[in-house]
Amino acid sequence: MFNIFNLDPEFFSLDISEDSVKFLDIEKSGDKIIGAQVKNLISQRPLIKDGNIIDEKALLGVLLKIREMTKKDYLAFALPEEKSFLQMIKIPKVEKSKIEDLVYYEVENYIPLSIKDVYVDFQKVESLAKQDLNHENILFVAVSRNFVNSFSQIVEKAGFRSFAFETESLAIVRALVPGQMTHNPLLIIDLGRVKSRFIIFSGDSVRFSSSVSVSSNDFTRKIAKEFNLGPKEAEAEKIKNGIEFQEVLHLEGTADGFKKEIITNKTIFNATRNCFMNLVNEIQGHLDYYYSHDFCENLPNENRKINEIILCGGGAYLKGLPEFLEKSFHMEVKLGDPLINFNSNDRKILSNYLGKDNSLFFTAVLGLTLRNLYSKT
Repeated sequence: MFNIFNLDPEFFSLDISEDSVKFLDIEKSGDKIIGAQVKNLISQRPLIKDGNIIDEKALLGVLLKIREMTKKDYLAFALPEEKSFLQMIKIPKVEKSKIEDLVYYEVENYIPLSIKDVYVDFQKVESLAKQDLNHENILFVAVSRNFVNSFSQIVEKAGFRSFAFETESLAIVRALVPGQMTHNPLLIIDLGRVKSRFIIFSGDSVRFSSSVSVSSNDFTRKIAKEFNLGPKEAEAEKIKNGIEFQEVLHLEGTADGFKKEIITNKTIFNATRNCFMNLVNEIQGHLDYYYSHDFCENLPNENRKINEIILCGGGAYLKGLPEFLEKSFHMEVKLGDPLINFNSNDRKILSNYLGKDNSLFFTAVLGLTLRNLYSKT
């Protein structure tokens, strides 16, 4: 699997969102996981926004707390997609010694930054089709030097000697795709609290990924507004009942006693209809983009159609969402299993530490943890 930098085998994993840091540190005995620390550290102030560090002091404070929790000096970090660029490109077939120069030349045509302002890594994507191609398919990742350098300085202040990083998309697919190989392309949707991520994966490689503004919070805000609930109440309503068509009883105190109000989940669905339509439109747009480009040319003709969607992120737990999307797109939609690539012992141990219905919140850090865990992963 594609990695940006090599890692020291003893490391912990971080995934930083706008106002929280997900932390996973495993303890091993030989080749087995025997314990773990799993934390979702909430910051009272926003840490990053649109991929930029906006409160270095608050971020440093979180890292210093983590420094107290672990004896390890190395961390693996999932880069915000806004500060990284992942793309499949084509280059002419050339001698191996000339590939790197050619890739660096081409990359600048696909990113909004100068090549001198990014770190670049790439890998050749082998064709699984029988026919020979007259070009090479290359998957590249370019990441902002400014962001990486700024984060590096904060990491050093927190007492960590070095760090490694990769895009969230690569970490997510390492966790979710069984054996990191699929015969048919998959659409993976990471439905986050603030933003969502769309990833197309086929063969043994990510084909493209993008970040969109549709988020789990959109649904919560709509429910809160429609039923005059606070944010926490609306979130609880969303998680507990989702869009399954069951009745939910609410009792509201009045001068005459209690007023009974029955809110069906159909009503909840109607309140959030625009959110669902936005999500459907984004999914359809990504499917159209995939089919209008040659991302699947290295696959046999019979294996080029996307017929499965995998959901992850906290928003994936919305009840009824997989069924709704199945009816909308007439394909299988299921919750991902971010522990699927761990062996049976490690899976059992991590499940105990993650708790029930929590693993999808930690998909990226679980994917990072898989790096180097079982030799080449």
